[in-house]
Amino acid sequence: MTPTAVQRLARRAAGGAATAAAVVAAACAFAPAPEAAAQPAGGSPELVHVPADAAGFVHVRAADIWKSDLFTEFRKTWERAGAKAIADLDKQFVPAPSTLARATGFVILSEEKGPLPFGLITFSAPFNPPDVAKSYLPNARALKRGGKLVYTSPQGGDVALHFPDNQNILIGTKEGVTEDLSRPVAKDGPMAGALKLAAGGKAIVAAANIAALPIPPGAFDGVPPSVQPILKAEQVVVVVDFGKETTLAVKAGYKDAAAATDAEGAVKELVKLGRGELAKAKAELEKKLNDPDADLPRKAEDLPEAVASVFGIGAIGRVDDLLADPKLVTRNGKELAFTATVPKELGLVGGLGAVGAGFALPAVQKVREAAARAKCQ
Repeated sequence: MTPTAVQRLARRAAGGAATAAAVVAAACAFAPAPEAAAQPAGGSPELVHVPADAAGFVHVRAADIWKSDLFTEFRKTWERAGAKAIADLDKQFVPAPSTLARATGFVILSEEKGPLPFGLITFSAPFNPPDVAKSYLPNARALKRGGKLVYTSPQGGDVALHFPDNQNILIGTKEGVTEDLSRPVAKDGPMAGALKLAAGGKAIVAAANIAALPIPPGAFDGVPPSVQPILKAEQVVVVVDFGKETTLAVKAGYKDAAAATDAEGAVKELVKLGRGELAKAKAELEKKLNDPDADLPRKAEDLPEAVASVFGIGAIGRVDDLLADPKLVTRNGKELAFTATVPKELGLVGGLGAVGAGFALPAVQKVREAAARAKCQ
């Protein structure tokens, strides 16, 4: 494969991932109302439309996340608008925003067309497909592809819609939807296990078949050697679940036990380095809090920064506790697992972001050091 072809595939892959992410984000922009949240937990029949040989997918149970403890205060604000306001919103849009249930994004790899991104949005109540097509694709036209209706529009760019039924919307490019409908949905493949996990009711499940991605040789040459064993994973599955606490579980599959063992050592080294970087950040906050050059009592305008420093020190301590857990990283044969439980008070963004930062800091630092050495040579 030529470098130009690789670059083209890489650009399409990036665009595909962005499109799938945008679909999920757009679907989650409308918070489900209480009636949508009343659905029974578990079960995602729409996943039968996601091929098990896909390059990757992400499945978000929007209604379940909305009714989790994490969004309690947001729900109270939404419900305070009153049943009439919510009903008025539903009357003006199709599908009714309050019936949003789940959103799925996936990418398939075509030998001829490269990465093809899709979004699948599921609603808890039926809708009229032609009305949806008319609303989101100006001058929509219905064409038959593989014996199934596909909606396109001259004003809709390269976007196409297909309705597997009256509760699901499949979104993709025109050529992507045509390709998808022209072949049977694969039931067996690398994503089969992750799809089963997603159908089991987890709030967010994402998976990628790394081995199938068109990654050019030498793509990771700039990555520090100590980190490279982690990047040799062939499959990665990420699960986020919400309850009294938020749990993040990452499972990576490797070629063999030896590769998984090397990756385990690399992850533990990153954890060690991450804790070191967190200790440095904590020391800096403590220094700001106890500035030896500050006159006492300190000025009132210094109070917000001082209070933030205390919270920052505490947050760093909580994250360090997570990273210090001996069960954080485990290995079973050729599979490597990372599991973290984030306390509710740290929040989804702050907590998971901080854990991620704990891993990212040493990796970024090593990349910078490697770049600096390269400039000096």
